[in-house]
Amino acid sequence: GLFGKATITKPWRILAIGFIFMTGSDILYSYLSLTGKYETGNFMDLGWNLSYLLIAVSGVYQKELVDSLRKKFKK
Repeated sequence: GLFGKATITKPWRILAIGFIFMTGSDILYSYLSLTGKYETGNFMDLGWNLSYLLIAVSGVYQKELVDSLRKKFKK
């Protein structure tokens, strides 16, 4: 039942999206740095912050999921 609702895969999806944002930010940073256009505080820095946030949210969601499954199967 949990697989059909994507409850089990949701933390992994959030984690993957976080790493996609990190990869995109790294590629953009490499390009801007190579062309000499990167400056500290650039808009693309938000991509890194968003990726860290998504990775943390996936961990929190995974913990909540495990806790809820423990409660469910203890009964």
